[in-house]
Amino acid sequence: MMFRCKIFIRTVKSIGISFFLSALLIGCDDETKSDDFGNVIANFSNNVASFHMLDLGNSNTLEDFQLSITLSDVSSIEEMKVAIFETANAAQFGVAVLSGLPDQYFSIFTDLSEEMLIRLSPEQVIAGDVDLSLNVFYTARIFLKVDNEWLPASRTHSIVNSAEHHLSGDYFGTWDDNIYKESIRATLKVQGAVLSGEFRFLGGVSYLYQGTDDGIISMTLQKDSLRNFIFEQNKQYNHQPNCLGLYNGQGFVKDFTILMIDFEGYDCNGPHTDGRIILERQL
Repeated sequence: MMFRCKIFIRTVKSIGISFFLSALLIGCDDETKSDDFGNVIANFSNNVASFHMLDLGNSNTLEDFQLSITLSDVSSIEEMKVAIFETANAAQFGVAVLSGLPDQYFSIFTDLSEEMLIRLSPEQVIAGDVDLSLNVFYTARIFLKVDNEWLPASRTHSIVNSAEHHLSGDYFGTWDDNIYKESIRATLKVQGAVLSGEFRFLGGVSYLYQGTDDGIISMTLQKDSLRNFIFEQNKQYNHQPNCLGLYNGQGFVKDFTILMIDFEGYDCNGPHTDGRIILERQL
């Protein structure tokens, strides 16, 4: 005879007094299901390999949010559902409470794959409220149905509902052409149809640079296309204290947050050809 034990942990947090109280309840019953269940549970916390939420719109409904989810073992998952709630209410909407909410509080998915980009439904009810509020943090929690039981994934993700464009933010990436192969970073902001901001090389030929940045990059947004890319370079490093340059190019936005730019240009080291910039926004 085989027994399976279920462990439930409920945590209560008091903000004013700052204490945690945990109650541990264990219940066991006869188990005649697959012997693989224990292995499924043991590996469950790693099943969601990555999970990010992105604010793509300004309608102040859940349609603004998109989920990027990577699952490591789709074969063991029967269904998936996602709950959204205000981060400040995380203690109120713990795992036990969320597990008992009706389906209207969740987006439910049955057609699963290892890599998913999911746009949420504007009709979905937010746990604790109906519409999103500006400049408020929201948290998403995933539940996966495994062996006919709903289990909470260990990963959650929180973002602030903002009026900012989703491409505004900090970026890291790579620069690759016939002369430079370097890590790069940028801080960019969308104003109207223009995405622009400070740009910097992080290593290689510019390891002794001075100043706060190496110039300004700018490009025009046309849906997923990046037009009229310009980088006005003012590189500062040891053997050339004022290496001016100018680069032009075109590109596109990949997976909503990755800038792919092909360029050519010149600076104090000569012509730059076959250039590719990859910049990924940090979530």
